[in-house]
Amino acid sequence: MVLFTVEGLTAIFSSLDFRRHSRQWGWLLFSGLIDLLLVFLIWDGWPGTAAWAIGMLAGINLFFLGLPLVVLAFAVRPNPHRIGNYPESRQRRNNG
Repeated sequence: MVLFTVEGLTAIFSSLDFRRHSRQWGWLLFSGLIDLLLVFLIWDGWPGTAAWAIGMLAGINLFFLGLPLVVLAFAVRPNPHRIGNYPESRQRRNNG
């Protein structure tokens, strides 16, 4: 539970920092909120004494941790079709 809490709060605060750098910051905020929801579910005792519950909740946590990272990675990668990013595009621009 402590891991999910720390991870959720870290994701929320990181998303607020990423707000200045990327339009996709909401995915990281969503991930942090899912982590805190999982903490609440564990604290509340759902789904009882099922042994598989912690594994399922950890899997959900990993999915919602990885998804925003992939979205953010695609959001900040350079666009190879924009002129001026790569040396070969500069050559094409200078040669005609």
